[in-house]
Amino acid sequence: MKVNWASNCSMEGDPLKVKVNKLASTRTQLPYSYYSLPYCKPDRIVDSAENLGKVLRGDHIENSVYEFRMREPQMCNIACHIVLNAKTEKEFKKKIDDGYQYLNVTGLNSFAFGNPRM
Repeated sequence: MKVNWASNCSMEGDPLKVKVNKLASTRTQLPYSYYSLPYCKPDRIVDSAENLGKVLRGDHIENSVYEFRMREPQMCNIACHIVLNAKTEKEFKKKIDDGYQYLNVTGLNSFAFGNPRM
């Protein structure tokens, strides 16, 4: 079986930066920015829209504070400390009640399995 790898394969120890996408709900049609809630934020938020299709689909991909390294286990790292007040607790509860979820995006390479006879 032939395996076709992306041109930029990651090696052990390479950084794997995690990006975040919009908050979306199956119950409502209104998406929100991931950082509209008080999640841990990087010093500078960078929009990472990679192509027009993602923009048209409404993806809102941004950098995050989360970073891993390929094939290096990590456990229980603290990203930041956030103290919620009554207002932010209410905002989180409302989003949870409305079925909002978020998606983390990694820079993992895609690969495809193909028939070697093709």
